[in-house]
Amino acid sequence: MRTRLAIALLGAGLGACGGTTAPQPVELFTRVDAAPTPYVDPGTERFSVAPVEAVGATRAGTLVVAGDGRVQEVVAGALTRRTLYANGSLDALGAVAQVSPRVEGGAWLAAANGLFVLEGEYVSASPLSEGRGGVFSVVERSAGALEGLWFASDSGLVRRKGSALDALLVPGLVTVKQVAISGDGARGFAAGEGGLRLLSVVEGRLMAQEPVLTLTDVSHVAAGRTVLGALAREGLVIVDPGRTPAWRLFPLTGHTLLALAGDGTADVLWLRTADGVLAVEGDTVKRLEVAAAASVSLALTPGGDVLVSSEDGVRRLRTGVGTTDVSFARDLAPWLSTTCGACHSTYTNLPDFAPRAEDALRRVKNGDMPRCDGSTRCAQPLSPSDYAVLDGWIRGGKQP
Repeated sequence: MRTRLAIALLGAGLGACGGTTAPQPVELFTRVDAAPTPYVDPGTERFSVAPVEAVGATRAGTLVVAGDGRVQEVVAGALTRRTLYANGSLDALGAVAQVSPRVEGGAWLAAANGLFVLEGEYVSASPLSEGRGGVFSVVERSAGALEGLWFASDSGLVRRKGSALDALLVPGLVTVKQVAISGDGARGFAAGEGGLRLLSVVEGRLMAQEPVLTLTDVSHVAAGRTVLGALAREGLVIVDPGRTPAWRLFPLTGHTLLALAGDGTADVLWLRTADGVLAVEGDTVKRLEVAAAASVSLALTPGGDVLVSSEDGVRRLRTGVGTTDVSFARDLAPWLSTTCGACHSTYTNLPDFAPRAEDALRRVKNGDMPRCDGSTRCAQPLSPSDYAVLDGWIRGGKQP
């Protein structure tokens, strides 16, 4: 069932649409002038392919590359072309803007000729975008107040939840070119002509909020597990619900910011620059050198690896976990007993640990855990390979 709905405007940071602009409330956001530090080389897998319009991953984490009307997926270490098929005949994609994991498996492709589905060996047109023109951005979430499939098209912002397919009117946005929803499904960003809006559900009603700071030329939006990010002329803007104030501005002076992607299982945002990639997590910015490319494309796999176009095709930066096939009883409980048991004896109990898992991973990443003598930080924090079993268990859906 198709409907057309108007999103309500929540108390705007700079005054309601059509009203006069109030003085910028500086106390409502924090400016973070963080200098990037080197990111330890995680290892790289290279794929020679051209041209590259978009890179992304399937639900299973396999690499997908789109360009020049072709869609290729990495199978057994090699790029394999997928058959473009729809309604009994070959169907042209047009330029592909984004590749995004699909909850039921495979991937969504946002393309000039509509929304497409990669499933198995085939790529086919989705009827969900019929009559809506080109699709610029797509994301799907399986939980939270904003669960469902979201895509930005020539006809505006569309959401499918269950059998309902709603065209959404976002206050203040003439067009919607970008959409991102946090991994927990609690909040989102929509951007287009007219600026940026923060999406959320308040008392059961879908709401849109203006930014609390002036932003110009918003070009990209992305989401982590709970945080949201947007690229504007002013720099990287982040909404982090765990911070006060929640809105944060990273000017990142001296860096040309070209693309943005988020890790939906962790609160890390990745940026493509003219000569590398930046990882932003909390107040920390790390830089990894990657050569410039003719096209700019950036994406994350469900396992946390970074996919980026480069001068010789596509690179897969092994920044994530090796596997998400992690069992609590078989793999994680013994690790928790050895690593955390001295201070947290109940962590080996699945019901007790599961709701604390994300916070534990955050504290392990920043070196706050484990405590070597129970009170002070260890001189040598755990490395990513040391806590990969915890990261992989969360990404794999917390399997028993």
